[in-house]
Amino acid sequence: WIKDMFLGGKAKVSNWDKDMIESWKAMALENDFTKFGNYQLIDRSTLLNVLTNVSKVQDQSVLVIGSESPWIEALVLAAGARRVTTLEYGAIQTNHPRVTTYTPNEFRTAYLEGDLEQFDAVVSYSSLEHSGLGRYGDALNPWGDIMAVARAWCVTKPKGTLTLGLSSMSKDDLVYFNAGRVYGPNRWPYLVTNWLRMNYSSGWTDDVIKNAPQIPRRLRGPPGFNIFWNQSSLVFRRSGPSGSADELKETNLLQTLL
Repeated sequence: WIKDMFLGGKAKVSNWDKDMIESWKAMALENDFTKFGNYQLIDRSTLLNVLTNVSKVQDQSVLVIGSESPWIEALVLAAGARRVTTLEYGAIQTNHPRVTTYTPNEFRTAYLEGDLEQFDAVVSYSSLEHSGLGRYGDALNPWGDIMAVARAWCVTKPKGTLTLGLSSMSKDDLVYFNAGRVYGPNRWPYLVTNWLRMNYSSGWTDDVIKNAPQIPRRLRGPPGFNIFWNQSSLVFRRSGPSGSADELKETNLLQTLL
């Protein structure tokens, strides 16, 4: 049982200084991902490429769901976003004029009172797979991740984008309770209901996956499991049940495509 109880308290990194975010942004623009951020270098470089060339967040208002430190925010700003709003379990203080932060209760209140804007894009990287598993102090809910994406749909403009970085496999769906989920052909379609896929982008090539001993254990599964997964970057466009016939057809094909 993992206890990272940030809900109701402070975030893991609770002070997001403008100079720190701007320095990380500058490094990203120079393709230097060695001194900031989580995960592997290829994950960060791939995400910036996706935000720039697929999600195309330039001049947009972007919602980031789940962020222990502002590395995603730095990449979003490096991709040209106008401003960034972060939703995180723990409270965050920032003096960056283009970054706003909310806890879940603050976000919910702003939405109900009509004070929350509609976002052009949503980005979440290695966060939603934890929703509903209780690791961060959230309530146990087997549909927590699916509900979180549905709520993101409600605050996204028509044709807005959703960029997801989630642990993924081609054949299986897994839950490592209470650490997180790994998404496969069964859960992916439920997770992105009312979103249409725009691309698939993974930094992990077949050659990298074959070189299993050099892949971190978190990407290879537990000992004895002959499975591999990667942190894919997938981009979707907001749609809905009232969409065109082509959109509905594409939605029905999601399970086959994923």
